[in-house]
Amino acid sequence: MFSALSLPPDGDARAGSPTAEARLRPALGVVRGSDGAEVVVELYTNTGGAGFWLSAPAIHHTAFEPGDTVLLLFTADDPDSAVVLGRVGNLADLHTAAGLLAQLLEVDGAGSALDADLLDGEHESALLRADGSRPLLANWDVGAAAAILLATLRARAAAGLRIEDAAGALGLRVAAGGNVGIRQATPSEALDVTGNGRLSGTLTTGGSLSVCDGVAAQESGLSVGNARTASGFAYLDLVGDTTYADYGTRLLRENSGANARTLFLHRGTGEFHMRSIENAALVLGTQSVERLRVRNAGVSICGPGAGFDPQGVLHTFDGLGGRLITSKSAIGTTAQTLLADGAGDVTQLVHVDALVSTSSARTFATFTLDLAGTTTHAVALGSESFQFRLNAGGSLDVRRTAGTLAGAVVVQAMWL
Repeated sequence: MFSALSLPPDGDARAGSPTAEARLRPALGVVRGSDGAEVVVELYTNTGGAGFWLSAPAIHHTAFEPGDTVLLLFTADDPDSAVVLGRVGNLADLHTAAGLLAQLLEVDGAGSALDADLLDGEHESALLRADGSRPLLANWDVGAAAAILLATLRARAAAGLRIEDAAGALGLRVAAGGNVGIRQATPSEALDVTGNGRLSGTLTTGGSLSVCDGVAAQESGLSVGNARTASGFAYLDLVGDTTYADYGTRLLRENSGANARTLFLHRGTGEFHMRSIENAALVLGTQSVERLRVRNAGVSICGPGAGFDPQGVLHTFDGLGGRLITSKSAIGTTAQTLLADGAGDVTQLVHVDALVSTSSARTFATFTLDLAGTTTHAVALGSESFQFRLNAGGSLDVRRTAGTLAGAVVVQAMWL
């Protein structure tokens, strides 16, 4: 074993008697090889005031500065076989974490069992078992400008993978089978999100898109263009064919500001239908006031008391009075309704212009019926007579009261 290092005049240090420049530190250990040979590791520190070159037959010249410490490795029976295992530098630095790390990073054991440079933060994967059988419990605080790069992050058990914030709140959960939950511990779909989400690009699905599926009493809706900072088009497109691949039907809000137009667009030569399936009216209005109502009985214009029926009735009412144009055929002894009870809100009188005809004659008549006075009027046509009657509820009807021929009428009525 080396007992010390000396400094000969030529500057070549060799084993010899102790000097003031170099003092012996205790041996760190003795390792016995498979052939029985002992290998010794010793620690030396230069406590002198000047540096010198350290050398031995197996040692390349190594700078040995004041305060430096070196680790020497040699066989017990041959001190001249010494090699420098590492230059530690100032031993006092080893008493701090930063100093110890700085010294370890100087040791590059590439190709050997000692790869201390892997601690530089650039080789985290070298610290993991390749088979992943050991969990990695570490605080990887790599700083704001660094990143942890991984090719694969895999859960160790069927319980899945959790990513939490510093307070333990769940952020991301990968369940067994691959379902991913965001703030959702038990994701039931490929992506299951609890809370709001935001996309800055386009959301594309390969199937249907269900909005607010499975909600209870809370509000649910679809908003397009919400939280705008400037005017822009907002629209919903329906594409059902390959001819009009951009849109077949479009609901569009234009981009000209607060008073922009809203358009409901239909492309192609097919009919554009708007209909209610059950017994419900279609209502159109302006300034929050109803202007048009389409019912089973007809169309109401400017209020619910008028209609335009499939047989050609034109019926308008504005709350004060109304107008009716209609026709009836095959008039016999059974009364046919021209204006239904309450449909026109006749409260006073009705003025009627009537064209009356049979197969043998025709005539025109003008008359007024009054709820407070005359409520019937007869129109004679040859042997036939046809009676117009205003009933107490405001309805108007016509029937044959004499003769045998069926009649037909075209009526225009105005009322208050």
